[in-house]
Amino acid sequence: MVVAKVEPREEVSKSVALRTERAVIKVGFDFGTNTSVIVASEGGKELELKQDLALSVVGYPKPGVLPGILPRGKKLLFGEEAIQHRLHLNLKWPMIKGVVTDIEPSKDFMSYIRTIIDPDGAKEIWAVIGCPANAPAEKCHELRAAVACAFSKILIVPEPFLAAMGFRDESRLDDPSYIDPTRNSLFVDIGAGTTDFCMVQGFYPTAHEQSSMHKAGNDIDAGIAAAIRRKYPDWAVTPIRVTRLKEQYSFVGEAPERIVVTELVGGKPRHLDITAEIRNGCEVILDDIVKHIEELAARCDTDAVETLLNNIILTGGGSLIRGICEGVQARLHAKGYTTARVRRVDDYKRLVAKGALKTGKAVRDDQWQIPV
Repeated sequence: MVVAKVEPREEVSKSVALRTERAVIKVGFDFGTNTSVIVASEGGKELELKQDLALSVVGYPKPGVLPGILPRGKKLLFGEEAIQHRLHLNLKWPMIKGVVTDIEPSKDFMSYIRTIIDPDGAKEIWAVIGCPANAPAEKCHELRAAVACAFSKILIVPEPFLAAMGFRDESRLDDPSYIDPTRNSLFVDIGAGTTDFCMVQGFYPTAHEQSSMHKAGNDIDAGIAAAIRRKYPDWAVTPIRVTRLKEQYSFVGEAPERIVVTELVGGKPRHLDITAEIRNGCEVILDDIVKHIEELAARCDTDAVETLLNNIILTGGGSLIRGICEGVQARLHAKGYTTARVRRVDDYKRLVAKGALKTGKAVRDDQWQIPV
């Protein structure tokens, strides 16, 4: 007769917990309008993925494309590879203004994301996913439907809160000189589709502590493109070219240098000055950012508002615009908020995903939700 080894209840619980942790890949996922970011761990150890950034775009072959034109005979292309072969593809962006607008490309894109995380398709994946501040319930439902093909369980959390979690340095919490960004700060996440605002004051934010505006990086692109076409009507500038010009040259305030680019116009190279077009396009969001900061500050407890305004943190792709921190801060000072201080984070691209993974590690198993 074989006698089974009986372990103390505490040891059995630890053993089960470890087995559960090993069987599940936990993911922090920033499903971005422009770029999506993945951070993953298994058994408490962070995984090294073949890639952690992917442009949020799906390419479908145009009718009549010859065999062998697309790489490896692929039916779908994703991310940067889709951009490279855009001449022969119809491009679809799964996210517009921070929300799912076309479910089929979203599902195709999420299937691709799953292959990055688990190429063999053998693991269960639980994901914490960022969403715009105060996203409507129906948009959260559409997001859940889009990711159901990739993730077994999910949590949907406002992106600015996840950014604060990602920015937090737990190793310095006992350092008296360290300012904990989750204690009392105002995060402004300037993405491609939306700009999201969130007061982070030591607890999970409610709708009262958040706001969002549908004016962000894509609107900057549209403004720059329209201005360029007015000034140089013969230059058939494309949306992708405008985005790359913005990413390279964006600024507000005084121009650090003249921006002169060499482009083919009518088949001939021309030197084109786009300094004013870049500046005016980028500055279109400044006053609205300040307006939303003022509105949230008015909701803050009187005793905490000064500290809050002294800790305004910009993140997202828009935080890289040269001079934007100084531009927002100067406008706040001009309105009487003389102690306001605005700064940006480092490595903004991975911040939301890192915060999402931290959140996923902290929540209990029974707090996770089935996508649909």
